[in-house]
Amino acid sequence: MSYKETIDKEIASLNLELKTRNDAISYATDLFSVCRDQVSETFTKVNSSQSYDEKVDGLVSGLKMILQVQEKSLLDLMSVVKSLNDKKAVLDSIIDQNSSKEESKKKDQKPLGTEQDETVPQ
Repeated sequence: MSYKETIDKEIASLNLELKTRNDAISYATDLFSVCRDQVSETFTKVNSSQSYDEKVDGLVSGLKMILQVQEKSLLDLMSVVKSLNDKKAVLDSIIDQNSSKEESKKKDQKPLGTEQDETVPQ
C-alpha cells in the first residue's frame, strides 16, 4: 500500500469519526443517559432525607452536578472534534505538498517542443 493510499485511508477514518462526533442524536442520547442517572441518584438521596433543608440542598447539588456533566461533555466533544480536524488538515496538507512535487517532477521530465531533436534544413 502506497503512502498516499495509507493517508487517504486515514483521512477516511478521520471523516467517519468526525461524522460520528457531529451526530447530534448520538451525542444527545449519551448525555441524556448520564443526566438521567444523575437525577435518579439525586432523587434517591433526597427522598431518604426527612429534613426539607437537606432535600433542597440535595436538589441544588444534583442540578449543579448535571450542569457540570453537560459542560464537561461539551468541552470534551469540542476538543475531540478540533483534534480530528487538525489531524485531517495535516494529512490533507501532506497530500497537497506531495501532489505539487509529483506534478513538478512530471513537468521536468516532459521534453519541450524546442528541446526535441530537430533536423535543420541545409
